Amino acid sequence: MFKRKTILVALIGAVFLCLLCTGMVLASGSERINDNPDEMPPDAVGYYTSKDGGFHWIVPGGDIDIVDFSGMTREEIFKAIQISPEDEAKIVHEIPLCPEVIIDGVLYKSEDIHKFDGQQLGFTVGKDGRLYAFTTEEGLQEFQEEQTEDEISGAGTGGAIRSIDPIYTHYFEDWFCGGAVISCHYQVSLANMPPGWDNEISSLEVATSCYSTRLYDYVNFGGDYFEALAGTTYSVLWFQGWNDRASSTLHIQN
Repeated sequence: MFKRKTILVALIGAVFLCLLCTGMVLASGSERINDNPDEMPPDAVGYYTSKDGGFHWIVPGGDIDIVDFSGMTREEIFKAIQISPEDEAKIVHEIPLCPEVIIDGVLYKSEDIHKFDGQQLGFTVGKDGRLYAFTTEEGLQEFQEEQTEDEISGAGTGGAIRSIDPIYTHYFEDWFCGGAVISCHYQVSLANMPPGWDNEISSLEVATSCYSTRLYDYVNFGGDYFEALAGTTYSVLWFQGWNDRASSTLHIQN
C-alpha cells in the first residue's frame, strides 16, 4: 500500500511538473513571438520600443488610435482635423529656445510669440536654418513649396545624418536619433502616442515616401504643430522648441 501511494504521488508530481514546464515554454514562446521583429503581424503599421528595451508592434485595436488618411487630399485632411474655435482660443504658445522666430514673414523675438496666443501656429525650419511659424495652412504650404523648389530629393532642411528609410518615419526618445524609437508607416498617423511616449520625442527622421510629418502638441492633432519634410532628419528638436512635446503625429502623403 505504501509503495502504491508513493508511486501515485510520484506520477502526479511528474505530470504536474510536466504541465508546469509546458506552460512556461508556451508562455516564453508567446513572448518571443510578440517581441520578435522578424515576425511582423499582417496588420501591423509599425512598432515601438520602450525605455526598458521592450518591443511592441503597432496594430489596430490597441492602445494607439491609428488613423489612415490615405486617398485624401491635404485640404480634406486639414478639414477633418480642424481645431475648434473654442480649443484654438485656449492655446498658449511655448517660447522657442532660439532667440528669434519669423511669424507670417515678420521677425519677432521668441518671447513675443505670446502675441499670437489664441491662434494655432504651424512651425517649420527654413533652408536658412531659421525657425518659421504661420497662422494659416496656406501660408505654411506656400513657404514649404518655395523651400523645396530647388531641393534635391532626399536632402532636407533638417540635415540628414544617415540613410533615410523610404517607408517608415522614425521618432526617437533621445537626441541624435538615439534611445527608444517609434517607427510608423508613412500611410498612417497616430492620434495618440504609444504607452510611455507622450511628450517624449526628441529627434526624428522622416520617410522619403511621404510629403511631410507633423508633431502636434495635443492628442487628436490639436494645438500647435511642427512640420518636417520628407527625407529630413532633425537630430535635436530642442532648438526648435519641440523637444519632449508631441502627443500625436500626422503623415501627409501628397
